[in-house]
Amino acid sequence: MVGNALAAALGSSHLSSSLRVGVMESTVTADLHPLSPNPDLRVISVNATSVDLFQAVGAWDKMVNARVAPFYSMQVWESTGNGSINFDNFGDPEPTLGYVIENKVIQSALHDRLKELRNVRLLEPCSMANLQMGKDPDDWLTITTKEGQNLRTRLLVGADGNESVVRNSVKIPSTGWHYNQRGVVAVVEHASPNTTAWQRFLPTGPIALLPMYGNYSNIVWTLPPSRAEVVLGLPDDAFLTEVDHALRSQLDPGILGFFPNFFVPVPFPAKNNSPANLNNSPPLIERAVGKRAAFPLRLQHASEYVANRVALIGDAAHTVHPLAGQGVNLGFADAITLTQVIFDGIETGQDIGSHSILNEYQNRRKNANLVMMAGIEGIKRLFDSSFFPISMARNIGLSMTNALTPIKKQIVKVAMGSS
Repeated sequence: MVGNALAAALGSSHLSSSLRVGVMESTVTADLHPLSPNPDLRVISVNATSVDLFQAVGAWDKMVNARVAPFYSMQVWESTGNGSINFDNFGDPEPTLGYVIENKVIQSALHDRLKELRNVRLLEPCSMANLQMGKDPDDWLTITTKEGQNLRTRLLVGADGNESVVRNSVKIPSTGWHYNQRGVVAVVEHASPNTTAWQRFLPTGPIALLPMYGNYSNIVWTLPPSRAEVVLGLPDDAFLTEVDHALRSQLDPGILGFFPNFFVPVPFPAKNNSPANLNNSPPLIERAVGKRAAFPLRLQHASEYVANRVALIGDAAHTVHPLAGQGVNLGFADAITLTQVIFDGIETGQDIGSHSILNEYQNRRKNANLVMMAGIEGIKRLFDSSFFPISMARNIGLSMTNALTPIKKQIVKVAMGSS
């Protein structure tokens, strides 16, 4: 979907109207309508910058007319201490902190938009079998597809995921590791709409309850692989009992419960980490909807984002833990920046696949992504630790931050894609 967003941006502007944009998809993307009555398991928390991109390329209204779920606040809290933090719009005229949207809605809305653009050609199903580099940097690339086509291009953008064929074809190495964790995803239904994003940090990993359209919510639960398999196999009633326990149980805070609250202003009494003492409580779940699934979690980063006439965006360049909900937003930010440097190149008469254009893209995005990745990894390791001094520090830090509105505003700005 990040690649489709880039193609839509290039196809929607008069600056790039002379370009011919080809989009290779390994499978045929379904039309947005008719929508399936059941929500998709896979969702994305979309920030304001990504929404701006969708609006600019003419896809946002298609998503809104399908189904999107705004959220107006976020609650994050500890399971083994007193720390918690609440985010809201702080009186901003735009009340939403973000939107939760099904993957298939974003993908299909962008796909439908691409079909409307005269200089965009959809090739589906179509997969790259071989990439031939020219002998000279000025030579265009030749792509041979598995379907027997030969395509020539002056710029190839790899937006083909963390197992990127494009990245491997140009021999760009990547570093990272697999977490010994899986993300269990499920859809549940409440009696009324949920408009808050909830996240609780448990000893085994975070569990998130994210609003979806109507009365639905999406669960993303990080678990060790063996535990994830058990949870996947539970009957619905037993699964909901496990989820309710994960969201609501009052775990023993240990020695942390004996520290008085005068350390920091906290929103609920010591020795009680039940969500009943949060600003609000997670909505009760009435039933599970559909099947559950799980996917392995990993961190990965490409050593370079560019090669000769090649650029990587999205998961082809970087993959992060889902705990902060920033992975795909980073990819959309890649698409925005690459579009900008291509437009700059067109306006100044440069070759859009030249080293100067692509290096400018890399310089703008690589460090920004590394900073965000380091922050997400730091949060994960901080909450993974059961070492008492670290546990105490993070609980106090959460509650202190919750009392400092200027810091919370800055955190929200970063999460929404603002600097």
